[in-house]
Amino acid sequence: MTVVCTSNNSDLVFRNGRTRITLTFTPLNWNKPQFAGHKTFIDADYTDDIVTIQCTASGGGYNGEMATVTVTILDTSILDTSPKSHCESHEGFIDTSLRFRLHQQPSQDAVITFEPISTPSFPKLIFDTDPNTAGNQDTLTFTPTNWNVFQTVTVKTSEYFSVRITEKFWGAIELRLPNDALIFQHILVINIKPELILSMDSLAVTEGGGDTFTVKLAARPDTGAVHEPDVTVMLAQPDNTDVKVDVDPDTAGYQTTLTFTTENWDEEQTVTVTTVEDEDSAPDTATIRLTASGSDYDGVTGEVAVTVNDNSKPGLLLSATSLDVDEGGDGSVTVKLSTQPSEEVTVTLGQDEDADNDDVTLDKTSLTFTVDDWGQAQTVTVSALHDDDTLSDSAEISLTASGGEYDDAAGKAVDVTV
Repeated sequence: MTVVCTSNNSDLVFRNGRTRITLTFTPLNWNKPQFAGHKTFIDADYTDDIVTIQCTASGGGYNGEMATVTVTILDTSILDTSPKSHCESHEGFIDTSLRFRLHQQPSQDAVITFEPISTPSFPKLIFDTDPNTAGNQDTLTFTPTNWNVFQTVTVKTSEYFSVRITEKFWGAIELRLPNDALIFQHILVINIKPELILSMDSLAVTEGGGDTFTVKLAARPDTGAVHEPDVTVMLAQPDNTDVKVDVDPDTAGYQTTLTFTTENWDEEQTVTVTTVEDEDSAPDTATIRLTASGSDYDGVTGEVAVTVNDNSKPGLLLSATSLDVDEGGDGSVTVKLSTQPSEEVTVTLGQDEDADNDDVTLDKTSLTFTVDDWGQAQTVTVSALHDDDTLSDSAEISLTASGGEYDDAAGKAVDVTV
């Protein structure tokens, strides 16, 4: 004989994936239960469904025998959760929140009950629907007027994890809905390592100028009993004394401490970098190092590399660009460098071969400047010989430099009139 079972709602199907299934009984298995199986589907509404399953027998003396089963499908999609699938944690500590509301207006007050589930490796997640009330409250009540307004549930652990979290793990809770449906809410807890979030890891400033960068924490400081809740970030002044950092330029001196709390941990705080003019023409570099302490941020570090673009141009400084010398007499001009070189600089003096005046001579045809005496003027004596004519003479003394960033420095000249 056969038994045909039919579902009157496509939201419920049998193990064959259809709303109709046929079971066959023989003289050998007539007294053994057969599993029709069933599967339900999520539909577009937020109400419970009532499904009628009717089974009709035929053959073997069972013609016309019927049985009816009524199935209530409890709707579990009425709850809207934010975020949908995860919450954030600190390394070894959870203290965050989830938000819930209903998808559909209830006809009367609807109560959601939270029932934590322990996992093998980690402490159970504790939920509190009203942190302002002593103890952990485990229910949310939605009324016909506030059903679509998110309500917040705090998620935390009862103690610091004995096992350190390295990346993420799954936690779970049971939620009992107003229709008495019991659903499991899986929560992916993503571990956020304590880090300093810097707006940049390098910056370039012009000599004598400045710039800024910001600092904030990657995660809220751990408020567990084993930690001090506030985080202090110390900034070390760079070894290069031409570069300074200050977190409060409006206060005299250089302030180098930032403080983050459980309230402002994700708010950017500004660090100002300033530079001073130096005497050389070479770019400078510096490293700003940041070290955190307090809460679970002990020993967390960060750094910002600073490049200082020099605004000084290498050049030759002359005491005069023109010189009058009596025939048979002497005159002088001094020479020094405009900026400190990185290595020895040689200045060559002479007349152009095409316009060389043998009556005008120099006591030096080259000058040497070092990184120590670059700013000290050196004297060159210009002499004019007697000649047989009565005409005035002239000459041009050219000066060119090489070495220590001075290879591309513009040349200079002194016009000599005899």
